[in-house]
Amino acid sequence: MPPTDQQPNTNAQANAAQVMSAAPSVASPVPAAPVTPVYGGDATAVPQPPTPTPTPSPSPEELKKQAMLAMEGEEGRRQRELEEQRKKEAELRAKLEGEKTQLELKLRELLQQKEALELEWIKYNNQETPLETQVQPIIAEEKAAEDEERKVEQDEAVAVSTPGTPVAKIQEVEIKRWTVQERRHHAEEQKWAFQKQIESLKAAKDELGNAYRKILSDEDALKKTIRDAETALANLSIPKAA
Repeated sequence: MPPTDQQPNTNAQANAAQVMSAAPSVASPVPAAPVTPVYGGDATAVPQPPTPTPTPSPSPEELKKQAMLAMEGEEGRRQRELEEQRKKEAELRAKLEGEKTQLELKLRELLQQKEALELEWIKYNNQETPLETQVQPIIAEEKAAEDEERKVEQDEAVAVSTPGTPVAKIQEVEIKRWTVQERRHHAEEQKWAFQKQIESLKAAKDELGNAYRKILSDEDALKKTIRDAETALANLSIPKAA
């Protein structure tokens, strides 16, 4: 049976359907949701530009200084700087002279303290010197008693060790030894009393000496500081006004 005019069209439609079914499917694009910026905790807040810090207006004194600097000229500037230098050096001189005056007052106080210590030392020394003189005979008496005591002890030892020595003789030597010992003890007690006073005075003089040497050290330091102040004052040369 011969083909009809409808048949070719049918075949073409079938082929086209097969091609469409074999092709991969493409999904339609989905528009992204708009992103809302968040500022702090308020989603609707809009950032504001920083507020500029206002520049402070010059003070009247600053304005006057600007005017002066603009109008004074070279000679005026030189004279002004010279006057400022004079003023600074005058202030420094006054400060140094005030400090020097205070240091000299302290130095005078130290000299008075030194004089007081010297007078106190003289007082103690005047008390010590006669005691030293008075104790010498007592020391001599003590030594003489010690020498005599040793001799009596030897005599007593001979009397006791010699056979037939009368008891009265031995007792006589013993009594003599006791007397000499008593003399020595008395001299010792007197010597100790004097020595105690002498040692007390020596200790007081030693304390005065320590305090005196401390003052000497302070005095040297003060004198050095005063010399430094005098040197600084001498180095100041305040220019004379033109």
